Amino acid sequence: MSIRTQTFAVLALTAAACASDSRSLQARASSPAPAPPSALVALVRLLEVVDGLREPDTWVRLRAVECDTLIDRRVNAEFVRLVLDLTVLARDLDHAYATLARLESALQAEASAGERTPDVQGARIERTFRDLDWTAEPPSGGPVFAELVSVSNSIRIEVRSGWGRVQGEEADPLEPEASLPLTEYVRRVSAGPEAGVAPLELDPFVTHPWPNCDDVRMRIAPGAPGAAFDRFQIGRFLQGLEDGSPLLRVTHIAIHPADTDPERWTFEAEIVVRETDGSLRTAGDR
Repeated sequence: MSIRTQTFAVLALTAAACASDSRSLQARASSPAPAPPSALVALVRLLEVVDGLREPDTWVRLRAVECDTLIDRRVNAEFVRLVLDLTVLARDLDHAYATLARLESALQAEASAGERTPDVQGARIERTFRDLDWTAEPPSGGPVFAELVSVSNSIRIEVRSGWGRVQGEEADPLEPEASLPLTEYVRRVSAGPEAGVAPLELDPFVTHPWPNCDDVRMRIAPGAPGAAFDRFQIGRFLQGLEDGSPLLRVTHIAIHPADTDPERWTFEAEIVVRETDGSLRTAGDR
């Protein structure tokens, strides 16, 4: 069975990488707190808008993306903020600016839309991370690059509805007692045949976003200097993280061209496992 289709509850979390001793944090599945919204799901939704924009003699490039799950204390709610660095190529400036305006309007409309289908199947990851041409160029036989003008902008979007989970193939039923150290879980997913982004640098820590809530967080970055990947590898890895655990959310994603190879990409991410305060305790307290 592949790592993508296995269900890892991530109910026992290793604190050795988070503290100087070997105590472990354990999360009881009997009292989960509401999970934060998924930055990955919000990103997929907006990338589908970019993918759906089809205009003659116009090409949209995605130079970089960044998204974060944040807290709005004014309304005591969580949302996802996304920044898409875009460049529009067209035959003239009027056409380029008009396309950019239509794209921003479509992105804002999607961000304010109501609930979407909660399951984002693997085909949508393939569509947005593999099939969508992030570095779009005129096709052979079309206008050459020197004949085009370009307009660039960083579009900031806030998604406050439709927190569906990214789901792949049907997973095995969750075993209540199943557990796996969080660091081991992330490393297994990263080394899977469809992701292949290992080795990784992992930095776990704990925050308290709400009263009576603990977030076990982990920053994730490539562990090898100058590491570069296919975008689909990154997308499959992020999906695999959420796919394998009903408690885990990806809450930060940054993807940009790799310094060593502009045709490939690198990334940073952050994941969260949330539990009610008191359900995360050191083994020594038991």
